[in-house]
Amino acid sequence: MSDAIRTASVARTILLVIGIALVLMEVIALGYRMSSDWNMIAHRAERRAGAALDLLETLHQQAMLNSSSANSSDPAIRTLDGAIQQFSADNNDIRLWLSMGPKLIAQQMANVGKAGATGEIERPRNRVDRAAIETATTQTAIIGDWLHVARPAILGVGNAAAPRCASCHAGLANGDVIGTYSAAVNLAFPRAQWRQNTVFEIATALGIVLISIGTIAAVLSITTLTPLRRLTAATRDLSEGNLAVAIEGATRSDELGTLARSLVVFRNNLLDKHIAEDKIAHMAQHDALTGLPNRASLRRFLDKAVAECPSNMKIGLASLDLDDFKQINDTHGHNVGDRVIAEVAANLAETLEEGEFVARVGGDEFVAFRRYRDQSDLFKFVGRLKRALHIDHGQNVDELNPTAHIGVAVWPNDARTTDALLAKADNALERSKASTVPNGVCYYEALLDKEARRRRFLIAGLAIAAKNGELSLHYQVQKSLKTMAVTGYEALLRWTHPQLGPISPAEFIPLAETCGAIHEIGEWVLRTACRDAAAWPSTDKVAVNLSGLQIARPGLPELVHDVLIESGLAPDRLELEITETAIIADKEAAREVLQQIKRLGVAIALDDFGRGYSSLETLRYFPFDKIKLDRFFVTEIVGSGESRAIIRAIVALGKTLGIPVLAEGIETEDQLAVLRQERCSEGQGYLFGRPQPAIDFSTQTRHAS
Repeated sequence: MSDAIRTASVARTILLVIGIALVLMEVIALGYRMSSDWNMIAHRAERRAGAALDLLETLHQQAMLNSSSANSSDPAIRTLDGAIQQFSADNNDIRLWLSMGPKLIAQQMANVGKAGATGEIERPRNRVDRAAIETATTQTAIIGDWLHVARPAILGVGNAAAPRCASCHAGLANGDVIGTYSAAVNLAFPRAQWRQNTVFEIATALGIVLISIGTIAAVLSITTLTPLRRLTAATRDLSEGNLAVAIEGATRSDELGTLARSLVVFRNNLLDKHIAEDKIAHMAQHDALTGLPNRASLRRFLDKAVAECPSNMKIGLASLDLDDFKQINDTHGHNVGDRVIAEVAANLAETLEEGEFVARVGGDEFVAFRRYRDQSDLFKFVGRLKRALHIDHGQNVDELNPTAHIGVAVWPNDARTTDALLAKADNALERSKASTVPNGVCYYEALLDKEARRRRFLIAGLAIAAKNGELSLHYQVQKSLKTMAVTGYEALLRWTHPQLGPISPAEFIPLAETCGAIHEIGEWVLRTACRDAAAWPSTDKVAVNLSGLQIARPGLPELVHDVLIESGLAPDRLELEITETAIIADKEAAREVLQQIKRLGVAIALDDFGRGYSSLETLRYFPFDKIKLDRFFVTEIVGSGESRAIIRAIVALGKTLGIPVLAEGIETEDQLAVLRQERCSEGQGYLFGRPQPAIDFSTQTRHAS
């Protein structure tokens, strides 16, 4: 605002300069008028004197023409004297007289005797008369309060050269000065009047100047200084952080308007900066999609809650995770997934009561906590969280209403620090996912912490297993139960952990699906199996298992096509196995994917038929090339008539639909015998061979023969 202060100082300086300029202008104008009026007094006096001299000259010449002598007793001379006296009486500020020149005086003295005897013409009265006689030109001078004018009377000019005047002018040459016509005008009165007028004009001018300065000051104060003071005050308020201050004058078109608009821009920039800072601060502490507090905000509030928690209270912390949310994103797109997350977050926020807190800490993960005294309060809190996860879409889309698992830990019972409390809640959440607990809610138990740590350890290892060469494929033979000829091999994934050793597929495959590593691992299995099969000396098929997540992910047909091209494997030698649960989520999309793969010439097998859904509609709706009977029925086939009846029905159904049936898990000759009796097409199990990393084709050939 120093510029504004300088501007105010400049404004005051400008006002002072304007005032001084006005005074100087008025003084100059007054001086000019005074000088003009003063000169006009002399000029008017000169004109009056000139007129009087003209009259005097006329009267004198007339008197000379009418006189018979230069004696004062001559009637003409007396008339002249009377006219002069009468003129002086009528004009009390003008005096007239005639003066004789030195030559004329000398002439009269010679002719008449004594020069003073005539008396009708005066001698030169003053230096003006003498100067006129000496220079033969009209002379003017101001002496005191009188303006003196002397006009020389010259012989030979006018009637002065008439013959009758020769007696007076005897001895004078034509053109000689014979005297002067003189007049004196009194300047006292006009000068007094001039002084009076001057005083009045000075007073008037000073009044005008003062009024002008006052008016300018008032106008400047109203239009400049007062707005400037307000702008200065507004600037001071802005510097003190008061962004609600009103800024006036922004609509003006002068420099103050520019300053006001600059202040408005400055204030708006400050407002934008504060808004941006508030927004950045809010974004730093809140989730962009849901508006809920984020992990950083959770830590801050949780630390405060733990630090301020009374000794007679506890803190219950629940870690929530939506089930199969990745499948929602892969199947319906991220926009739908974001909408589901936003609705879940809104429900969670709405269900909170005073003193409760919820935050989004990951893609589909939330954390909520509250203080409580009675254990029942914690149960009610968790129950409300569980109910808040239900989304009413108003449509029959069950996959958009995901279930969730919840892990709960208590401070200070389960942990003494916030980090430990969060970790224990995550452990309980992982145990909830890994087991069938009631309502998907699991409370932390120290004895089960070891299992949760193992899960986390395995998940971390899965992310790098393929890259580190820890994965391998074992192949288990498949045979025709009628001819015992080899029909193909199923590729079975094995993982040898560098520290834990071999890990069961039943343990790590679900973990891979949970953490998303199944896509990278599944692609590795497909490429490796096709590459290996292409190198076999036989033309046997290779069967590769697909996860439901792989089917739901866009681009699977293209991947299969690329792998076949790269490996050189004939499409009719590849068989992809899927379970019914893998396609039940979105049948239309799954059917389209499978039909695209079928068009490549690749066979599709329905794996684990008889377990779970086992819908006949699935067999009709999807283009399956083989049905793989679940091993449970084969295990029970010898001692259970029901199992045998089911197998008979499934085999008959397959024959009706033209789809061969393969029985898994054949381990005994009795089981093989029953399956042959029921005319099952193919079989697979330990009886024919265990999964091996390398295939002995010579042995397989002998066995087949």
